[in-house]
Amino acid sequence: MERHENEVRRLHRIVEKRLSANAFLTGEECCVADIATFPWGTGAGERDINIAVCAAVLRWHEAIAMRLFARRGRALLTDRWRNGPVTEPMRETMSGTTRFTVRQGAQFL
Repeated sequence: MERHENEVRRLHRIVEKRLSANAFLTGEECCVADIATFPWGTGAGERDINIAVCAAVLRWHEAIAMRLFARRGRALLTDRWRNGPVTEPMRETMSGTTRFTVRQGAQFL
């Protein structure tokens, strides 16, 4: 798990550097890269990452969060949104040995 958290911190530093030079990930206009990356930054606090240290990432995240597509997308997920820190069983499910276990109610196409 520590490896995963270190990788997330490393990626925050990379994105911070990029956004220090640009308003958005690919330049001065929002594009699909910003839309695809936005959800990744929403749970930083739950991963013990102080996003306030990354001023450019925080600015970018707030700018994207105000956009209509982000507000609509988050509204669709409010009933499924989890609040609070990630627990050890959650970490095990996401990254550990049980991550590929078929869970009750899982449906495959």
